[in-house]
Amino acid sequence: MKEHTEDRFLCDECDRPFLSRSALIQHKRTHTGEKPFACKDCPKTFAQKTTLIRHCRSHTGEKPFVCDLCQKRFSEKGNMLTHRRIHTGEKPFKCETCETRFGKLSTLIQHRRQHTHKGEKPFVCGVCNASYTQKSHLVSHQKLKHMGQARFSCSVCSAQFDNKFHFTRHQRTHTGERPFQCDTCHSRFALKANLQRHQSLHSKEKQGRGCVSCKPHPGPGVAEWRDYSHQSNQHFTR
Repeated sequence: MKEHTEDRFLCDECDRPFLSRSALIQHKRTHTGEKPFACKDCPKTFAQKTTLIRHCRSHTGEKPFVCDLCQKRFSEKGNMLTHRRIHTGEKPFKCETCETRFGKLSTLIQHRRQHTHKGEKPFVCGVCNASYTQKSHLVSHQKLKHMGQARFSCSVCSAQFDNKFHFTRHQRTHTGERPFQCDTCHSRFALKANLQRHQSLHSKEKQGRGCVSCKPHPGPGVAEWRDYSHQSNQHFTR
């Protein structure tokens, strides 16, 4: 360790400065690979005690962080803060190319690939070279195709899924269930995303904007509802 003249501590590997000796010690483990904090319930070890504490909650089920708006509980503060943005609508992460804003940094990173590398799929399967835009999609692929670890199997067509959300969505193609209902006109949809697109048409209809996909009509009136019906029928399915 090297101590700076301004009471800062410098890493002798990369010369990065730190304000305290303890912070420098933690940092040096990124160079040495030392992981002195061991979980008593599994073989995993960690470089920092705080990381061990967070990990231990996966065994105990402890969720000390509570959303003050809906009382949902979380094991990590960062996850609670990300969740809270669903209520507040806050989107602090902005794309510097198109200025679209996002509530999660990971979503922004995925979005950026549309601008930097068209069709970029950086996560590649080591067995069959299939590539994916998201790591979670690669993990699901490996479990389903190469490890035989499908968690959910459709009783109608035997399709297999690793993700419960995708499995539930698939089942609706057989049952015809449409659990998402519009508060304005009571139309029902199988997917929440389709409901949200549908509701946006109500907003545009109230503004007299007509069809945003084809030709807008000149003003409000009966034609508004015709344009709304046209968009519902022509530009997306339920």
